[in-house]
Amino acid sequence: MARYLPVLLFAASLSLTHGASLNLGAGALIINYSDPVGLPALNEARTFDFDLSDTTGLLPGDPIELSLILDSEFISTGSFSFAPGFVTLDWALQIELGAGGGSDSMIHSLSFGPIDSSDLGGAGGFAVLSGPPSLALVVPWGTDLGNVSLTLTTQTSISAPNGRVIRADITSPSLVLSTRSVPEPGPPLLAAAGFALLASRRARSASQAKL
Repeated sequence: MARYLPVLLFAASLSLTHGASLNLGAGALIINYSDPVGLPALNEARTFDFDLSDTTGLLPGDPIELSLILDSEFISTGSFSFAPGFVTLDWALQIELGAGGGSDSMIHSLSFGPIDSSDLGGAGGFAVLSGPPSLALVVPWGTDLGNVSLTLTTQTSISAPNGRVIRADITSPSLVLSTRSVPEPGPPLLAAAGFALLASRRARSASQAKL
């Protein structure tokens, strides 16, 4: 057990400290699109702003990681019109986390089709979008966290004769926005890492020699 001590000490030195946290219930973020004429493809965005400026618990001077964690999936509901023919529906949602001029994003999506719609003149229903369960953005200490943005952009589209998206709504699951410090490895930590690696190699060599 003693030979693993350097590794445990090094891991402990990289422990993270947590700051602000904001819990949002299901349905807190919604995008609504409705048009009786409709469009073949949407690019509708809505930005939500949040205050995560409470730095209590964070390490002054260290970079800050903003994280978005979802507990399930986004839901898209809507209706479509089209002429007889083959139909393909594509639901896509871009989720962008931004602060201090920096941003990162991910896509949640679902595709359906092509199917023969000869007996249909339209369709409606809901789709459970799938994608990564979390998103993170690292910003420097001193970044204004009083205006953290979360931008949802629906990019739902239909490929069909005279296809149109008549209505498309996006509803969010429960999610958590939070901050934590991300210490940068300095010379002491790098030296500890080297020592831990060397000790681990020596331990393995000694174990192999016994065999």
